[in-house]
Amino acid sequence: MSVYEELIHEVGFNLAHQVRNPLGVIQSLTQSLAVSRRQRRADANAFAAIGKSIDSLNERLDEIVDFCKPLDCVRTPVRPAFLLESALIVTEAACRSRRVTLERSYYAGRSRMQADAQMLKTSLLHIIFNALEAMPLGGSLKVGCQRCEDIHGMVSLSVEDTGMGIKPENLKLVTHPFFTTKPDAAGLGLAVVKRVVIAHAGSLKIDSTLGKGTKVEMLLPTD
Repeated sequence: MSVYEELIHEVGFNLAHQVRNPLGVIQSLTQSLAVSRRQRRADANAFAAIGKSIDSLNERLDEIVDFCKPLDCVRTPVRPAFLLESALIVTEAACRSRRVTLERSYYAGRSRMQADAQMLKTSLLHIIFNALEAMPLGGSLKVGCQRCEDIHGMVSLSVEDTGMGIKPENLKLVTHPFFTTKPDAAGLGLAVVKRVVIAHAGSLKIDSTLGKGTKVEMLLPTD
């Protein structure tokens, strides 16, 4: 683990500890007040709102702690097409319910990677669900893998949607920790994906056109 990663780990856990303690006190006092007094409807609604806000803050803290944990990759031989299929098994039903047409294109041949399959699958799932959220009225989702012709020993795993796209001014920010355009998100999803890809000696590429769609590529080395 690098000095930078050690610093992230220490700051994240200290931050969570410092915030979670007073949150616990607030939650305990709120629950006690809610039980001990006869409540008007307005009081009950207020206590419920406080409780919901505390739960939301605790969820965000959990996400921060997870993001700050050092990545411990357990590498095994894995084929790119297998990784994509393992993610699609989880998401095919969501595609159908959202009226999204799924297209596969696997051209990586017999390429294999030494990779943590679970980490990469989780990253692919995040990318795919992001794509589905960008197509609330339906659309097309292209998922594929192929050898990189211009980079020897690398393979591309790609997810491309026909959704709303990303604003140009946001494109360079979407992999930054805590950047989000969603009101109930911590903004760590693509930041975690980028960390996982870098931990595999790869790179993450995102191309997007507003109103037309987005393509996310994970460029990873083969063995």
